[in-house]
Amino acid sequence: MEKSMGENYESSSSVEISSEISSEFEMGEVSENIEIGNEISESEESYDDYSDCVEESTEDEGDSEVPEPAEAYDDYSDCVEEAEETGADVKAEASEENLDAKLDYVEYSQGNNERGYLGTCGPTSVANSMNRVVGEKRYTENQVLEEAIENDLCQVSEDPYEAGGTNTEQVVQLVDEMKENESDIHTEVYEYDNALSVEALAEKLEEKETVAIVGVDSATLWDEQGDVTNSGLFQEEEYSDHWITVDSPTYDEKGKLSGFRIVDSGGGVSYVDKEKFESMYLGNETVVIKDPTAIIISGKKREKLE
Repeated sequence: MEKSMGENYESSSSVEISSEISSEFEMGEVSENIEIGNEISESEESYDDYSDCVEESTEDEGDSEVPEPAEAYDDYSDCVEEAEETGADVKAEASEENLDAKLDYVEYSQGNNERGYLGTCGPTSVANSMNRVVGEKRYTENQVLEEAIENDLCQVSEDPYEAGGTNTEQVVQLVDEMKENESDIHTEVYEYDNALSVEALAEKLEEKETVAIVGVDSATLWDEQGDVTNSGLFQEEEYSDHWITVDSPTYDEKGKLSGFRIVDSGGGVSYVDKEKFESMYLGNETVVIKDPTAIIISGKKREKLE
């Protein structure tokens, strides 16, 4: 994956995605985003919420009176704490299902094009990401690659393992070229010093119709195994060399970020834990990544996942 220095790219166009398209993912269902208040307001402010919380229990007891605010505070605290614990359990349970399941509408192997190009992680990731956003198999690697070649948005080479390589700006432009005129698919780029933390990336991906194309170090992704020549356009060391689609975050039993579901067209990987993901995307004490990059691709609906 060839990288380019410079400012962030942002594109948008006013197009509507059909409301009939389902925003829920099958097979590898995206984890639920359960928002529970982490702060307990002062007793006066918490009174109304407490009233709702205890209404059912007071009705059962035939008691129509709700305690005064100061007296209600402790019981309200217990009520919120229980809700937080329940929310974390539900979130974790939904997240841990089918971690290795293959997602719908995507390709886990690149090179499926009429040109015989094999370094096509960029075009394949564009097709995969846009299919996840619209919720159907609408785009193919071959279609995106032809668009890239026609508009000089990828590398053309006699070496099939280099042919099809793309940089950040080219990937963003390919999304713009491929989307229908009436669509509202748009991109946001976070790179280098402005790169998102893994937690911030997870938060972005909890919005409906939102995925990310992320630059990673393929050797870290595959534990230095696999057919690395099929990953894309290789660059000098310390730069990411492979594009993947990041679909959704997963959470542990305590509601903490545990990893990400991904679509890796170079090695077929479908899930990466948080530690490995952070290393291959941002680097660590042994892996240096000079060009961390995440391209957020979103549809019209940007509310949190329910």
